[in-house]
Amino acid sequence: MRRIYDVRCTSCNTVTEAFGRESDDFRCGVCDSPAKRIVSPVRSKLEGVSGDFPGAAIKWEREHARGATKDKR
Repeated sequence: MRRIYDVRCTSCNTVTEAFGRESDDFRCGVCDSPAKRIVSPVRSKLEGVSGDFPGAAIKWEREHARGATKDKR
């Protein structure tokens, strides 16, 4: 299976993306030197106030409002 990997060049230290298999030998796109795969940071969006994921905060608010209306009946 082919995936997109982040790779760092061993000579010019440039970070680029490479498309290939895990067993492939990657090359730098700038200077054509050998490149090593690196672990890239996870991209996630957190809500600014509580630090929760936005979907989780919205779901909690919805369930909390539903529970409040049930208690009033």
